[in-house]
Amino acid sequence: MTDPAHRYRPGDRVVFHAPLSLREFAGAYVVERSLPNSVDGPTYLIRRVKDGHERVAPERELAPITVPTAGRAHRGTRRSTRRS
Repeated sequence: MTDPAHRYRPGDRVVFHAPLSLREFAGAYVVERSLPNSVDGPTYLIRRVKDGHERVAPERELAPITVPTAGRAHRGTRRSTRRS
């Protein structure tokens, strides 16, 4: 069961904002489970989407992955210069 103090739940997709020394591990992850609070606050076991690598990360290094809503994709304003 997820502790109410934890922001993310198992299955949530998050972005890991790695510290400078771990930049190569930054990217998209899936929350596997919440762990007991540590001195860093709420902590999670996360699995990297790209290669399945697991790591423990504090909540302050995670952010939700936002998905654009349908129909909101950017469409250029380029207009045809072709004349009939």
